[in-house]
Amino acid sequence: MERSAFFNSVAGDRKYKAETFAGYFSKFITNGIFPLPADNLRIAAYDRMDIKAHKGTGYINGYLYENTDSLILKVSTAHGVKPRIDKVVLRWSQVDRNIGIYIREGIPASPPTPPTLERGADIYELGLANIYVAQGAYEIREADITDIRLDTESCGIVNSILQADTTAIFNQYQSWFNLRTNQYNAELNAFLAEYEQNKADWQTELNSWTEAKKLWYENNLTQFLNEYALAKAEWLTDMNEWFTTTTSTFEAELLTKQEEYSTRAEDYLAQIESLRDSCYSF
Repeated sequence: MERSAFFNSVAGDRKYKAETFAGYFSKFITNGIFPLPADNLRIAAYDRMDIKAHKGTGYINGYLYENTDSLILKVSTAHGVKPRIDKVVLRWSQVDRNIGIYIREGIPASPPTPPTLERGADIYELGLANIYVAQGAYEIREADITDIRLDTESCGIVNSILQADTTAIFNQYQSWFNLRTNQYNAELNAFLAEYEQNKADWQTELNSWTEAKKLWYENNLTQFLNEYALAKAEWLTDMNEWFTTTTSTFEAELLTKQEEYSTRAEDYLAQIESLRDSCYSF
């Protein structure tokens, strides 16, 4: 059957369906998102398990999609044991007659893989981002989101039928990102290892210093106590000797004085008796 389009209608003889226009445009405009602005339909972390789709425009099978404001989407609760990868898609539905952004939930596994894009006669999906949902996660971070808009096999940029393949650019960027991530992780791990080693060395030195000071204190304390005990013994000996000597000297001097006073007393008594006898003789 021959068909042609598009001509002015006369009395309604040239009516065209929406899919006719869509089919026409799809023949020379490729599926994808528009390149400007740079964050066109970019998926970003928002709040806890919520993510945000930026404003932007997409194109699927000749049909236009436009998001005029930030769209908030909620990621399903994380699995308690295994991680999973969800995929954010721009979905064209012939049955629902619309295009919208949805989250395709992945299957928890170790390691996890993202869902496959559905591309059939009634549903056609473009991948915008992969979301890594860690086991037990309560928050989606920017680091958990992998932007796949520039991957031609997943999404790509709207172009003419001579499409600019951005897969190589995307793969180059992803390779660079992975390289830098591994490099930074290696540097961080090396820094942490060096830090732990320095910490261990410092702790060893501190323990050695503490043990040395403790030993020095114990040795010096023992020496001090020994010297103190020896000095005390010597002092007591000297004190006892001095006391004994002083006591003996004092006792000798006291005895001498006692004998001297006794002799004097006897002399005085003799003199008194002599005087008494003299007085009685008269």
